[in-house]
Amino acid sequence: DGVLHLRGERRLGGSVPRGDYLRAERPSGRFAVSMALPSSVDPQGIEARQRDGVVEILLRSKREERSSRIRVALK
Repeated sequence: DGVLHLRGERRLGGSVPRGDYLRAERPSGRFAVSMALPSSVDPQGIEARQRDGVVEILLRSKREERSSRIRVALK
């Protein structure tokens, strides 16, 4: 319905035991993000990729029907 919903979970990683640090710079836990998509986005053309902890979302535009004829006015 023109809205992209993204849900996931960030997990604490690394080899440092949980009690050996005072503050974690990266939040952990579940998250959810929703964003309205422009009407020019084709819902069937949405792709998502994950690499090195980063999610990349690719949005494709709808193809517009264009006429093969172009009218040019003569001057």
